[in-house]
Amino acid sequence: MYKYRPPDSDSDDGYDGFYFGDDDIKPTRPVWRVDSDQNLYDAVTNGDIEIIKAHLRQPSADIDRPLRGGNTLLHHACQHGHVEIVKCLLENGADPNRQVESITPLMSACSSGADGPVVEDIVKMLVDKGAVVNVSNKHGVTPFMFACIHGHLEVVAFLIQAAFLEATDNQGWTALFHAIENNQPEVVSILVKAGADVNVANRKGYAPRQVAQFHGFYDILDILPAEEHQYTVPTNYLSYSSLSDHIPCLFLKTDVPAYFPDIDSILRNARLQRFLENFAKHKINLNQFLTMTDDKLSKIDISLPLHRKQILLALLRYHLEHWSTQSIARVKRKDRDSFYDILMIISNHLKNVVIISSSLEYIQQNIETNKLGPISSTTIKECKETVVKYKKSIRKLQEATKYLHSFSPERPPLYINYDETIKAEKKAMLHRYFNYSLAIGVAIVAILKWKRFL
Repeated sequence: MYKYRPPDSDSDDGYDGFYFGDDDIKPTRPVWRVDSDQNLYDAVTNGDIEIIKAHLRQPSADIDRPLRGGNTLLHHACQHGHVEIVKCLLENGADPNRQVESITPLMSACSSGADGPVVEDIVKMLVDKGAVVNVSNKHGVTPFMFACIHGHLEVVAFLIQAAFLEATDNQGWTALFHAIENNQPEVVSILVKAGADVNVANRKGYAPRQVAQFHGFYDILDILPAEEHQYTVPTNYLSYSSLSDHIPCLFLKTDVPAYFPDIDSILRNARLQRFLENFAKHKINLNQFLTMTDDKLSKIDISLPLHRKQILLALLRYHLEHWSTQSIARVKRKDRDSFYDILMIISNHLKNVVIISSSLEYIQQNIETNKLGPISSTTIKECKETVVKYKKSIRKLQEATKYLHSFSPERPPLYINYDETIKAEKKAMLHRYFNYSLAIGVAIVAILKWKRFL
């Protein structure tokens, strides 16, 4: 049979268009492909543990491989609340901290729609296997926040001891904000009793009470404490602005506690800045702050043990920081520093001496209370060597101070000796009284003689 093709066609193999003829072309039937992971996905979502066990027995099985390009087996099991499958996967080496799109299995469990006790069992298994509690996804939301959002009271009560209550997401929302936004009054009650900050503001400037008022959640408003007059840390406490701030030891009375701006810096770096007002109210200086104990923190109205523990941990980390000699400025004879520059260098040295002295006092009080554990002879030897180096540094500082003092006159140009001034004033006053008395005496004698003459 002849086949008629368009005139421009010169190849029988390269043309797929229409043709006329007696041959019939039967359309091909579509072949439906089943994803190789579909059966496994159906098993983990439906809770079929036997298929999961059979899969894990295969030599080529990768327990942490994403299914269908998404979550892992452990993520799916946590999300759907299948306790036995979660237990099986963890016992076979599933990673409890495996992230998929920044989501961990613990986040999947805390955001599960399963019953509270089921979610609690899964969360406890994950934590026992080393799941990190204080981790956030790309939006800044932590597992604890997910538990507050979905109202898992048992999980909230379990994680609250390890979770950082003041952690914020990308919108500046703490766990308390999430609980209020999702109308979870029981969770709000737990957070308030645990000491969550009820006065913190999100990035839009709204406080938790304002969010509850906006949504009309009056039962939550009854749980939140009433607004009180907030203490504001004085602005002169937060920066070094006067000479008394830089060298407080030269002044008998100053309004600002010694080196208080450094306390603000330490608390800010530890994300504990909301406790700054406690130290400001009681006028705590840097030395007192660096040697704080649990009892001392209780006396300045930090009542919750969790908060005191957080502050003490921040102090421990501060004292463990290594010193660098390069970070301390030096006065060199070749440099042409102004008097102000030299004064600031010396003031910095004085502050460092206070810090080092506080660290030594901190070590001593922890040794006395046996909180540092047994101390080896090697550690003692290293401490002695460090003290020797410290003494050498102090001697060099003394030499530099004497060298700078050699340029000063015996008495400053504006020196005033108040004792000598008062003594001179008394002497002048006596001299005036003597002159007045002498003049009066002469006058009386002259009057008497004049009367006799008359």
